[in-house]
Amino acid sequence: MATAAVGAEQPKQGENCTFVEGEHTRCVRVGIDLPEVPRIGGTAAIGIEVAAQAGIGEAEVIVDLPATLRWERVPEGFTTSRITGAPPETGGVVERASGTLKLTGGLAVRLDATVTAVATGAAPIRAAVVGATHSQLDTASGNLVATVGRTSGESFQGYREAEVNEVTATPASATVTRATPRLPHRSVGGEGLAKPTGLPTDPQAQALTCVRGSWQYQDQNAQWHPSANFQVQLWRRTFVGPQLLTSDITDENGAYRVCSTSAAGSDVYVRFLAENGKWSVVNNNNDPYAFVSRDIDNIGNGATVDLGALNPADNNLMRALHAFDEVNDAKNWTPGDCWDARHTNCRVVQFRWTPTSTQGPFYRTGEKRVYLRADDPNFRSVVVHELGHAVMDEVYEDNFPRADNCSPHYLNRASSQGCAWTEGFADWYQAAVYDDPRYIGGPGFEVPLETPTWGTADWDNGDAVEGRVAGALVDLADRAVEPYWDAYGEGAPNRLWETFLNHRSASFNEYWTQRGQDQFDVSDGPQGSLFQNTIDYGYRNPLADNQALTRPEPLTPHNYQFRTTTVFWSAVAVRPPAGARYDLSVFDDRDLRQQLASSTLGPDVVNFVAVDSNRRPLGDYYPQVRAVSGHGDYQIQLAQGASQLPAASSTQITMGAGDVVAVRDVCGVTPDQQITVTATPSDGGQDAELFLLASNPDQPSTFVQGRASAVAQATGQGPGLPETLTHTATSSGCYGVVLVNRGGAGVYTLSRG
Repeated sequence: MATAAVGAEQPKQGENCTFVEGEHTRCVRVGIDLPEVPRIGGTAAIGIEVAAQAGIGEAEVIVDLPATLRWERVPEGFTTSRITGAPPETGGVVERASGTLKLTGGLAVRLDATVTAVATGAAPIRAAVVGATHSQLDTASGNLVATVGRTSGESFQGYREAEVNEVTATPASATVTRATPRLPHRSVGGEGLAKPTGLPTDPQAQALTCVRGSWQYQDQNAQWHPSANFQVQLWRRTFVGPQLLTSDITDENGAYRVCSTSAAGSDVYVRFLAENGKWSVVNNNNDPYAFVSRDIDNIGNGATVDLGALNPADNNLMRALHAFDEVNDAKNWTPGDCWDARHTNCRVVQFRWTPTSTQGPFYRTGEKRVYLRADDPNFRSVVVHELGHAVMDEVYEDNFPRADNCSPHYLNRASSQGCAWTEGFADWYQAAVYDDPRYIGGPGFEVPLETPTWGTADWDNGDAVEGRVAGALVDLADRAVEPYWDAYGEGAPNRLWETFLNHRSASFNEYWTQRGQDQFDVSDGPQGSLFQNTIDYGYRNPLADNQALTRPEPLTPHNYQFRTTTVFWSAVAVRPPAGARYDLSVFDDRDLRQQLASSTLGPDVVNFVAVDSNRRPLGDYYPQVRAVSGHGDYQIQLAQGASQLPAASSTQITMGAGDVVAVRDVCGVTPDQQITVTATPSDGGQDAELFLLASNPDQPSTFVQGRASAVAQATGQGPGLPETLTHTATSSGCYGVVLVNRGGAGVYTLSRG
């Protein structure tokens, strides 16, 4: 989040949960109690404390011991397993104890166990609770760093960073690959790097002398990756102290080559610094993490020494490089040299992290700094989400939008338009960087941003919900077609980013208005992506001629539009689910203030509204579907007439199971002439209804009419049987024949006697 306050996904209605974990309020909490860290070979009691403030139901409790410890006795009812390929800070392997608890409101339980120390070193013990929904509501995690020493006096809770962080060789067997290869690498360049002072200015004094190698890290899945855009410095030792000779940054493969004409004959070393001209990862003293290579004694004039592949010797600090690389992913995606593409003097975004940090995750606008907890780098969504706040702060020239009701804030609950915009933007930013429409916020905590739509359980609707804003941005960008309304995609960053750069939006609503001002598409195509995420800014779902749509229950009225293009009768029809009544109205204006006609029959009635374009000018119409009773999907279809049904003729109309309506005109009729029309199905499952409509040239209100206005109808025969209507004309002109398919698929033979 974007201030020092914390935020969370809201518990279910009626629950009052106050456990705070990082920026989130939870209904469960897990803690680790290790009063005494054992020396190597010793044992100690450990307690896992679980509490719940609401009825969560069954949840899994997981406790991982690092390689320095093993289980002597697990909590009652728990089982153990050995997990290899574990995070490097655990030693690459964990002993896991897991079991199930039924969590009820007010529960507080302590799970007692015993551990034995088997190796020296500092490493985290981790515990997690994961409920069935994998949401903030029913997940929690905690860790405790234990340093095992050879004696009791050397064993303690916590971690002590070395005065000099050393490096070690990456195993020769390691396969090193870019963490996010889909993102093209972009060098951040040399701006902002440390510069040497007091060196000889004569470039001919000595030959160019170089040190090269590569810089790498291991992630939480034990996978090796290059550390790109990491600062590399070449230093020499002098009798007055170390002296900086030059600095550069690693390339996409983590490779570097640092050279100087002042190095020859000196004892030199390489210093890796978690800082460049765009971002840094710092400790509690706000010093960037630094790692120092071995000395190269008396390096030869003009020599090039290869240090090979290196990584931090202290596995606890791998997460510093991991966080650094996650920010690098975001920089590779983000347009421009600076975080704000319009800037030339780039801001350095600082990330404060330690192996034991508990502050965060949040971005403090006053400090221009992100705070991360110890394990946050293991969850890329967290790091890049918080960076998203920093990016917005810079783009908005430090005028961060006001975000009322944002502490706490919830991915799936309404807060305020300002809060939903700032948090939803950051949720989308991380999803866009990784092309992954999820927010993964910790062990077991995973929220989909794209799949929630109308009727999704435990989700509020509208642009005051951050997850809805994030989902709308995801769907605007991606080109995947998703039911029911998202058929648009323009890619990202592209126009979405342009509008972000061009304006200082206080809400998503304002952002959308400004997008239109930028002459970018705000028509019903992209509005469908918004509506998919329950944000309705006047969306009117276009109806194409003779193409039926299936839509879910209209929990809020579903609004449509179509344009008549033929001088014939046309009809729009709605087939409800069994036992339901879904009403249909047609309006003359997009604002839905001028109703032309409606059809409100039911239940189990296909409501339709017909338009006589023989007499009414061609134009736009706006149907609306409302659910009155019943539940379930429905079909809606527009059918525009394009041919007549002459006397003593027949025509065949193929209708699939999803098709609802077809229209033909009966013209050249004179008063007192008898009109007889029959619809004969080809399949026993087809169920036809037949209607005849007439308009009065002296009454324009009859040019658009509902089902109940039909002058004749035939509806009672049932599936597989023909329907016949007969009518004696009272006026001349063209009558409309509306064929309704209540169900089934096949060919109807429509004949006129």
